[in-house]
Amino acid sequence: MTNEEILNLANLLLEEEDDFLVPVYKLHELILQEKATELQADELVKMLKTDERFKVYDGADNAWPPEEDEEMKALGYYRGPRVMLESRAPTKEEMMQAMREKMERSLIALKQAYQVKPDDLSDETEEELLAAMQKMKELESAFEKIEKETGEDQQ
Repeated sequence: MTNEEILNLANLLLEEEDDFLVPVYKLHELILQEKATELQADELVKMLKTDERFKVYDGADNAWPPEEDEEMKALGYYRGPRVMLESRAPTKEEMMQAMREKMERSLIALKQAYQVKPDDLSDETEEELLAAMQKMKELESAFEKIEKETGEDQQ
């Protein structure tokens, strides 16, 4: 496949995605599933950055260790940069909805982690997990307050 064909495929795949902001490594996997190519993920990032149809955002490293990447991918979590189609810039409502969904998924994941925690988990680590759940709940509450205030402003 030529670079142009890969970029056209990336464009098509991003148009079909539910999320407007997609992890580049997820897009890379989708491209590999569609076409037999030797494309490396870092090559894809470089290609996307040079094409005006795409906007690439650097991604922060996540909290899990690299050896857990495969398990996290299976759960839908990816490290690294994100990409979006310039033509698919989200509205304020879409951004708010995406943030709400991410917070809900994060809280569910934290609760599930707590439910399956090992018996020999240290008290300190358990407290950190509980504190993370509490912080997520506080973030959700603050977000709901902002949503309510901005919703009232628009009426």
